[in-house]
Parts: sequence; C-alpha cells; structure tokens
Amino acid sequence: MTDAVSILIVEDDHVSAKVLKDMIDLFIRNGGEVFTETVRTAGDAEVKILSGDFNAILLDLNLTDSSGIETFGRIKHVAPSIPVKVLTGITDKEELECLRESLGAEDSLFIKPDALGAVTALREAVNHYVRLAFPA
Repeated sequence: MTDAVSILIVEDDHVSAKVLKDMIDLFIRNGGEVFTETVRTAGDAEVKILSGDFNAILLDLNLTDSSGIETFGRIKHVAPSIPVKVLTGITDKEELECLRESLGAEDSLFIKPDALGAVTALREAVNHYVRLAFPA
C-alpha cells in the first residue's frame, strides 16, 4: 500500500488519544503512510470531517460537548460513508446492548480497555477502504 490513510481520533482524554495514536501507528501502517489527527469535541470533529478527507474515525462517545448515541449521530450525520469505530467506558450490559442496537453493527462498539480490538477493527475497515479505492 503506497497511498496515505487518514484517521480522525475523537477523544477528549489526552492520554487515551496518545495511546490510540501510538497503537494506530504500530498496527495499521502496513508499509504505507498513516496520518492521524486528534480532536477533543464532537463540534471540532464535525468541522474537521467537513474540511478534511478521512478514511476512518475512532470515536469516544462521551465528550465534553456531546454524549452517548447523540455523539455517534452527530458524527454519522456529517460522515455517513466513513467507517466509525466507537469507544465507550460504559460497562452496564443493558446500556451496551442498546448502544449496539442503535449503532447497527456489533463490531463498531468497543469498551475502552479493548482499545486494541478497536484499532484492529479500524485496521480492517481501512484495509477494506483501500482495496475498494485503490484496486490492484
């Protein structure tokens, strides 16, 4: 893969954002360039998405200006075709099940300690995008 991939990290915790960026750098590179950009609010994400060209989004659901499914809805509204992988600190099983149903995809939701699972799913989404956008 020689074409660059661009990933938006939407995470309000600086340490978590740094860990995610480092994991992306380690696990998604695949011999090509990977660019990440980090924002801390849903509002900033909306602006970046509209002005940028991202291949995937890694999204924390609970931000300073938005929380829960509202955050996901705001991002999908401005980025309907970009793969979004969601991170959450929610551990209540019923609430998680409601979120999974609302998101519409089982593999789009990850509990924050499972950041590696999120990055792995993100890698698969990016690789799928690259195969479609840049066929051999």
